Amino acid sequence: MKLRGRGWVVLLLGLMLSSVTLGQEPVFSGPQVGEKLPPLPIKGLVGEWEGKRLDALEEIGDRPALIVFFHTLTRPAFGMTRGLVQFAASKQAAGMQTVVVFLTNDPTKTERWSEILPRQMPPGAIYGMSLEGIEGPGAYGLNRNVTLTILVAHEGKVTANAALAQPQLQADGPQIVQAIVDATGGGPVPAMSELEKGAMGMAPQRAGARGVGGRTPQRPEAAAAAPPAAAEPTKD
Repeated sequence: MKLRGRGWVVLLLGLMLSSVTLGQEPVFSGPQVGEKLPPLPIKGLVGEWEGKRLDALEEIGDRPALIVFFHTLTRPAFGMTRGLVQFAASKQAAGMQTVVVFLTNDPTKTERWSEILPRQMPPGAIYGMSLEGIEGPGAYGLNRNVTLTILVAHEGKVTANAALAQPQLQADGPQIVQAIVDATGGGPVPAMSELEKGAMGMAPQRAGARGVGGRTPQRPEAAAAAPPAAAEPTKD
């Protein structure tokens, strides 16, 4: 079949629209907006929670909460999480609680590299690992093909859900930050550039660190095999 003139234009437009449609297919991970949060059993990794088994949901109660599930350890995932956790910490007076959960098939190695968390991540959050392997708590229905699953909740129900394969604070942060603001009674929404500055300020000194697995994103148990200074991959 030969195409000339308008025929090629129509074909190209069709292909472009198909690509846009495919690119907009929703990705689901975790409880959706309006759904009740199931129990969240974890083992604490640092601070007062280190080595303790707890239901993070009991600690949250009906208060507003930010819950971050780490499926894959990447530099953008750490950077975005730093910014969000720091902002959530600024809302603690309004009752905001934050839980960061690392999903892993190797708890021993995860506990080993978690020693770097106090140097890499902001204080004021509960950092733990799932007790149910790389898939995470079955009741949460997490999607292991994403990098981060981020939930905002209030009164035990999800008010925002973000399933991110390639997390970017500038692109994905505004809706999450707005949800945190809404859950804590309103207020100004900072520019993402402000959160990025805060996240960069938290970044550890990593002189000579090579990253984990070259430029390939790593699952938590793979990243755990690296020395602590290199536990955060250099994947951009």
